[in-house]
Amino acid sequence: MYFKVEYNIRDLELDFGDSTASQFVYTHPYKITVTFRQPTAHEQQLGYKKDNLICTVIGQQEPSPEIREMFESLANNKLPAGSKKPDKSNDYIDQAGNINDKYIVPLNLLPQSFQSFSTQVQKELTDCMRNTIRVLRWRYGIRGHHNPIQSVRLPHKWSFDGQTWKSLPSTTTVEIIPVGFLHLTDKVRSEVVTFVEGNITEPLGHELYREAWQQRNENPRSALILAIVAVEVGFKQCVSLLVPDAQWLVENVPSPPIAGMVKNYLPLLPAKLKIKGKVLSPPKEIIRVLQKGVELRNKTIHVGATPPSGEELRELLLAVRDLLYLLDYYSGFDWALDNIRPEIRGILETS
Repeated sequence: MYFKVEYNIRDLELDFGDSTASQFVYTHPYKITVTFRQPTAHEQQLGYKKDNLICTVIGQQEPSPEIREMFESLANNKLPAGSKKPDKSNDYIDQAGNINDKYIVPLNLLPQSFQSFSTQVQKELTDCMRNTIRVLRWRYGIRGHHNPIQSVRLPHKWSFDGQTWKSLPSTTTVEIIPVGFLHLTDKVRSEVVTFVEGNITEPLGHELYREAWQQRNENPRSALILAIVAVEVGFKQCVSLLVPDAQWLVENVPSPPIAGMVKNYLPLLPAKLKIKGKVLSPPKEIIRVLQKGVELRNKTIHVGATPPSGEELRELLLAVRDLLYLLDYYSGFDWALDNIRPEIRGILETS
């Protein structure tokens, strides 16, 4: 059987080259294909923006005989055995369980086993798409809204043959879920598939940073706090990865000030990758900005100090981003160094 959903995506531009779409194919937990494309000329005339991609996710799996039989009943416009009947006959479902051909059956009327299957399928398809975008944005250092889904373009559907589609029963028919230029290579495509199938996704520190960046103008106080938390979380995750025996201590014991840890402890870690044979702490410019950010965060939390200016906050956020990608590099992701600002990377490589 086939299952499909389609989303409108924001803050992501792909270089399709001579193709009209870019595709990622996964085999775990079953075959899932994630395809990105630009709106067609006709769709743009209807109001779709050219720079907002359309993402189609199709999963292919064979459910249990019991669940398949329920789909066969739905295909024949009949409520499956074990479904709840409406309180009274209406224009959509009569007392015999016959379903109007154009009606999407509410999920809560169907057997619990079907509800669980349907919910799981929808989650797996959506998670696969989200993780693909997260890895792409992480891989290329693309900023953007922490939730890339602008809206659901086509609700979840199902099909026996991949050609004729019917709406998948759901609690809602449409879910509204509250910009980067990528030139995809075969190497990157392979990396993304490997990461998503291996449950490797954008680290939490990057997610927190992304939220901080989004709030920098409207809520600078929250952006400041999130930025420092992003560094603290990212550093702890890096230490836990490189020194597994220290994981419990890192996760449960209060850490010394993060600026000091980054300056003095980071070079002692057994990094998977090094810069000219060394594990370097960030340049003094990054340490200075981070230390100032920690002091501002503490004053903001404890005495309600005035949030930093827009320029101060931007400087901190850029430093945090550089540091997070440096931690990624030491964690074994060789491409992460490319996402550090050139001037900061230059200092590192000439140290």
